[in-house]
Amino acid sequence: NHKLRIGGESIIGYVSSTARPRIALDVGEEAVGFDNPELPETRSEAALPLLTRGELVGVLDLQSRAEGAFSEAGVEVLRILANGLAISIEKVRLMSDTEKTVERLKRYQEQEAISGWYRILARRQREVTYTYDRVTVETGAPGAQSLLPFVQSELTEVQVRQSDGQHFLLAPIRMQQQTLGVLTFTATHPWSRESRQLVADVAAQLALALDNARLLEGSRLRASRERARSEIVSRVRDSVQVEAILRSAVEELGRSLQVERVRLQLVNLPPGAADEK
Repeated sequence: NHKLRIGGESIIGYVSSTARPRIALDVGEEAVGFDNPELPETRSEAALPLLTRGELVGVLDLQSRAEGAFSEAGVEVLRILANGLAISIEKVRLMSDTEKTVERLKRYQEQEAISGWYRILARRQREVTYTYDRVTVETGAPGAQSLLPFVQSELTEVQVRQSDGQHFLLAPIRMQQQTLGVLTFTATHPWSRESRQLVADVAAQLALALDNARLLEGSRLRASRERARSEIVSRVRDSVQVEAILRSAVEELGRSLQVERVRLQLVNLPPGAADEK
């Protein structure tokens, strides 16, 4: 790897430190020239800054064995080439930054979706299980808890299992690459390929429906909080006298937050404190 110090005695170092082009028609006589052991036959050198929005992103360096190899017209062409190259570099950088931003947003959305779903389960304070036995749908099921470690660690696609003459079909409910639940089917006959595909499609659609429900529940919860806040502020503003305002504020906050005690204190300023400010 060949490296040059910024601001050094080389032509490239000069351009990198000043952001100004430098043309040496005979580097042997050029004051800022240098002997490059890797290119010992160089007699002419042109170095042009690559600028985007006033920022130096690189240096375009060309060398030739001939003395006076770069004419004024040739240098102008090189300037145009350097400008185009700088624009291309800037586009690549912007594209890279955009891709990184999109990836960060995607990860944030995934984390927010999973966190939102776990918050919904936390509000219910239990695992959500529904069981259908050809007659009714019941909440909870014997042995449901024992499936959770397997579901969360291993189940990423539809699986078929057999035990004691029964055939089980397990379909994960996945959201943002995370398994949040499972559909478990029990039958006395083997599961066909069509049945497995149908269950997989239903599980995918169920995950979308649950995510939409999560978003809707979150919107309703935020709206409820906003209404509560607006009601508190409205009731406090309806109070005219200072004492009534303070009493109303303490009472409404206590009711809304359902706390045991709310205390509001005003600072008793010493005489003349207001005048000093």
